[in-house]
Amino acid sequence: ALGVACSAAPAARRGQAHRTGRSAWAARAARVLAHAKVGIFYATGTNTTKDLAYKIKEGLGDAADEPDKVMYLLAEDMAKYDALILGCPSYLWGGGSVSGLDFDTMVPPAGNPVDLQGVRVAVFGTGDQVKYSEYFADAMGMVADRMLSRGCIPIGQTSVEGYEFEYSRAQREDQFVGLVIDNENQPELTDVRVAAWVEQLKKEIGLPA
Repeated sequence: ALGVACSAAPAARRGQAHRTGRSAWAARAARVLAHAKVGIFYATGTNTTKDLAYKIKEGLGDAADEPDKVMYLLAEDMAKYDALILGCPSYLWGGGSVSGLDFDTMVPPAGNPVDLQGVRVAVFGTGDQVKYSEYFADAMGMVADRMLSRGCIPIGQTSVEGYEFEYSRAQREDQFVGLVIDNENQPELTDVRVAAWVEQLKKEIGLPA
């Protein structure tokens, strides 16, 4: 009987350890779901994109880090976030590069071209439907494509309804790749659009409403 009891004890401890490990994993998963780590990074020429970044941060609350310039984001740090929100200025590109946006230097770590697999990425940006109608919010589309090539999960798409422009690299059929803000021609819609987008992101990231 003693032998049976002794042999049963390790098995019981293994079972308990298994249950403890499974409970710890479940608890961690619940914490991640409830408090996903969100990074907000932006490039700006006139601080408009910066202002939008802080509006988004305000809406997300403690789930998001303080917004920062994208030039301070290291490639190896990007995969540490559950979700990234990237802000782009209006029209600052040329020759197939996103010049002036600081996104040009964002390349995957050596030997890992799809370093953002499983990371949700949303983009937002500014544009001018009248002055830049032929390349409205193009930078957003270029940044989104670059992140997609690195294996990210794109989120935050919005409808093109309510905008009037000739062409945009940020358009995919009847949607933009993210949130487009036109403070020059539709300033009265900015806060409404940001608030709606933040609520959309909460659902797509898995944050409490």
